[in-house]
Amino acid sequence: EGPPPSANRGAAKSSAPAGANPRKTPSAPSTKNADEPSAAKRRFQRQVNVIKAASSFAKARKTLTRGSSRLSRASARGSGGGGDAQEELKPLATHAAQERVQQPEDEDGDDVVSSLSSIDDDDDSQNDGDDGSQLKGKARDFKAFIPARRAPEAVAAFCPNDGCDLYVDSARVLPSSCSLSRIVIQFRTRGAEKVGEKTIESVRLESPSIRCPTFDAKCELRLPEMNKTLTALIRLDAYNRNSGELEVVGYGVLNVFRNDNQTFWSQPTAASPAGQVYLNKGLFAVPLYTQPPKLSGSDVAFGVDSLQAFRKVPGCIVLMRIEEPPRTPDGRNLLSKKDVREAQWVSSGVHRPAPPYEDGLYDTSRCGETEAELAYLQGQTREGESIENAALSLLNVQGKQAPPKVTEAFILGKIFGDKNPKTFTNLRCLAPFDPQAGFKVSVTALKNAAHSGGGFSMTEKKDFYKVLFSAAPPALFYGEAPITNNVHFTHGLDTESPSLAPCYTDGFQTLRNIVFHPDLMLIFEVRCFVLHRVAKDGTPEFEEHLEERGWGILPLLENTNYIATNKHSVPLFKGSVPSSVFSRSGEAATTSVYDTILRKLEAKDHALVPWGKNAFLKVTVMDSRLHDMGVFVAGGDARDGRAPSDDYALQEDERGIETVRAALWKSKGASFEGYGLNAKSERSKKIAKMIPKSTTPEAFMAALNEAFTRTVGLEQR
Repeated sequence: EGPPPSANRGAAKSSAPAGANPRKTPSAPSTKNADEPSAAKRRFQRQVNVIKAASSFAKARKTLTRGSSRLSRASARGSGGGGDAQEELKPLATHAAQERVQQPEDEDGDDVVSSLSSIDDDDDSQNDGDDGSQLKGKARDFKAFIPARRAPEAVAAFCPNDGCDLYVDSARVLPSSCSLSRIVIQFRTRGAEKVGEKTIESVRLESPSIRCPTFDAKCELRLPEMNKTLTALIRLDAYNRNSGELEVVGYGVLNVFRNDNQTFWSQPTAASPAGQVYLNKGLFAVPLYTQPPKLSGSDVAFGVDSLQAFRKVPGCIVLMRIEEPPRTPDGRNLLSKKDVREAQWVSSGVHRPAPPYEDGLYDTSRCGETEAELAYLQGQTREGESIENAALSLLNVQGKQAPPKVTEAFILGKIFGDKNPKTFTNLRCLAPFDPQAGFKVSVTALKNAAHSGGGFSMTEKKDFYKVLFSAAPPALFYGEAPITNNVHFTHGLDTESPSLAPCYTDGFQTLRNIVFHPDLMLIFEVRCFVLHRVAKDGTPEFEEHLEERGWGILPLLENTNYIATNKHSVPLFKGSVPSSVFSRSGEAATTSVYDTILRKLEAKDHALVPWGKNAFLKVTVMDSRLHDMGVFVAGGDARDGRAPSDDYALQEDERGIETVRAALWKSKGASFEGYGLNAKSERSKKIAKMIPKSTTPEAFMAALNEAFTRTVGLEQR
């Protein structure tokens, strides 16, 4: 589904009687037929005729495409039936070729085919390559993003008394966590000086949904002399539907003028000759970025390229237009909204409705969409509440009373008012968990492990730790007949890391097709393998130390249905994974697995005991789509030469550690040492020094992995 074509909306506005509001759809006149049974019968007959005509058209179209082959086969059959077959084909072929020349009529004399236009055009758009722009009477399939590279329209050089109309029509595919939104527009020069007043417009009630808000905002520049370096700076704000807080979704820029008629993005400078400056007339899909531009300092140079060093908000664009203002009939003066009655805004040209996005008229050359971004957008729908329902939900989250009726004035004046956002939208909540896209897990390190012999004795014990992980539910690996699908483990060790604080080099491993569950979590197992001996041929041989096992869990969802994308610290407990992690019998549906664990930690019998010296895992989890689109960086490092924002570099999330630490303090008191890094484990012997000289590190790791998979019952991947 897509938004209703604004061409139709414009037609409705322009045909409205004088004094009518062009933004209001006139109600249909009430027509009650006195002879109701007869009217119902006629409506039924029309539906029958429509169905018959549709069937006839479909058959004719199929017949036309294979008509020649059927005629050939009919001729081959000879006089026994070939002539009849040809005669049968002729009217159908003629009907299909004429398309709508012979249009059937119902018993009232009305055109039946006009009722079929949406069906027929929709069939064309799917089967014949039509872009669907002629679709009438039916909403088109929703298209989150339509790539389009358009050439600038040739315009005359800008004159001092010319003006500019800038429209912000709508936005596309806001992050899923967004509720009501607004657009803020401010013009600035190359030196970042403000020009004109700030324009603020909130979402329109007729918007398709909260993720595709319509703004219908217009800025009119009517200045005796305009700065050639003028750039429109936009900021999109939205309320977070979970917290109720106002946040910045992103910033965008669009140059008002260009140097020539060859490209939209050749922005003039102060030194550009007056006769070589042109209004940047066109339709633009403007990407949003996760940081504001630099607007102060001696070296400020604000313009259309001021945001290129920052990260984009994936898939989110704002649709904008720059138009030449209409003039009075004599051509001497420019017209503005204040010069014309609101009922005549559309007919006079002072308000030009936005074209349907499905027509592909908005230039996307600045969007820089990647294959990963396009794949993400293909999975998006125009989902979300209506604007009115979103307003009521937001007021409920904020604990405020709802008005008798939600209006645009109430949204702009009361809900937004003069509030300013203090934070950026959390892109970890860009889109809900998608089982098909899955998520990525990277086990980066184990901290505070202990020798299998106990304690931290510096004996020649050569222990090597492998980490096994899978999702639960379904936890199929822990059933009576273990299933190893979607069970992963660490393959590579950093040989320069300490043996009791090993680092793993595998990077991300992907888990897909995991069914959504409110208690979705990762289960981690740490297995200890001891270098038993080295065979005569130099092959290392290992055996598992069964008494040295540790386990932990990591809840995977935040805000109920988003993957908890972040760096996590996972506390580990001694022993094998208990069945109570999977068995929830007798517990309330609202009780989480972590609540069960905490109760055991707080119990006097210490049912759960920390493993090692309060050991924990360092784990990074990312929604696969966020990873593939490069939204976050794992360590705050720059990617592709772009400087990351602090808000969009993954942070350390130690909520699991803090929760378990608090419970252990409650049960053990001062005897619990906490979860700080143990100095002895950090100073333990390096793994490289534990590898026998008779083998290479590569062969050693291969032998360790083979022993692990054989013992656990996994296949090496």
